[in-house]
Amino acid sequence: MDQNQNTLGTVTPSPKRRIYKIIGVNLLLLLIGLLILELVFGTWFTPNHTDQLHVPRNERIYYDASQLYAGGSSRVLYTRDKYGLRGNYGSPKEIKILTIGGSTTDQRFVPDGQTWQDVIAQEFLEKDKRKVNIANAGCDGHSTFGHLASFQYWFPRIPNLHPKFYLFYVGVNDYYLSKARSFDTVAKRRLKEGRMKFSINSYLRENSAFYHLGRTLWGIWYAQVNKAGHHSLDFSKQQWTDTPLLTNHCELAAPYCRMYADRLRELATAVKDLGGIPVFVTQDFHVYKKTKGGIVGITTNADSYQGTACNGLDQYYIMRELNNTLLDVAKETGSIGIDISLLVDWEDADFYDQAHNTPQGARKIGEAIYKGLRDPVLAELKK
Repeated sequence: MDQNQNTLGTVTPSPKRRIYKIIGVNLLLLLIGLLILELVFGTWFTPNHTDQLHVPRNERIYYDASQLYAGGSSRVLYTRDKYGLRGNYGSPKEIKILTIGGSTTDQRFVPDGQTWQDVIAQEFLEKDKRKVNIANAGCDGHSTFGHLASFQYWFPRIPNLHPKFYLFYVGVNDYYLSKARSFDTVAKRRLKEGRMKFSINSYLRENSAFYHLGRTLWGIWYAQVNKAGHHSLDFSKQQWTDTPLLTNHCELAAPYCRMYADRLRELATAVKDLGGIPVFVTQDFHVYKKTKGGIVGITTNADSYQGTACNGLDQYYIMRELNNTLLDVAKETGSIGIDISLLVDWEDADFYDQAHNTPQGARKIGEAIYKGLRDPVLAELKK
């Protein structure tokens, strides 16, 4: 009698077949479960893609900045409203200046009331006796790729949002980039002849919860590798040099500056299409600084640019290429250009790492931007 046949003549499945059946059933249940999770947490049935843009909403969080910088509180209040905006701006229709940027605009470790947006508003109120409502639309990790997507997926969904000035504090997050990265991820459906160009690939990326989760985890890793995360850095222990490692900064930066310029032009166009005025503000890393003897850069924790080893002084020259590109585009497009480097004398205490500011640094940024914006803003308020 066959070993798989019992005394009653019925066939008993072999052990291997039983294992395969168990595995098959469990895989089917797993797939059904994943499908349910995808449908629940994805955005297949809603047109809102702000989650994929990593826009925090309805948040009231206390961050611990006590280990980040001297005088940092263990309870730094950080709030974002239902629209994903930060700041005491009243209602969306009252916003006069919308600030757009990455983590240096977001400033999650600077308390509510002390961000550079708050400083600008305070300067107008104290020096000009004018109330200027400013909203913070900074998103940790966003570059100009993400800002372009925000004009398509985020800002149009904020009711009655019609600021006169759209202020872009950009450069640091575009330093490494030739293409969009995780925090910018909403694969853009390009407008072609007034119609959306549809692709299955972009549709899946825009709506899938699991794709979004994977890109988020990858983005966290990428941010840490490229020193984009928040951490404390003791600048007094760094070694500084007045000698760069490279001599071809213009050549290295040129192709990336051209792409950066194209994105800045797109942003200027997006703002003007809405009847607004673009404001472009340069940024600085604190891996270089001015001294009496000239510019010096960090030699410790040497970095690389597009695979080429460089020190902090090299990063200064490359960043100036990006910043000059920004100022050139501002002039070309009739936008307002503000060069922070000319208006601020940075100190070590203005930063807690290579890019992010302490409240002291945020005050300097706010005061500098106020000087650059004062006349055009007051002129608009008089209309």
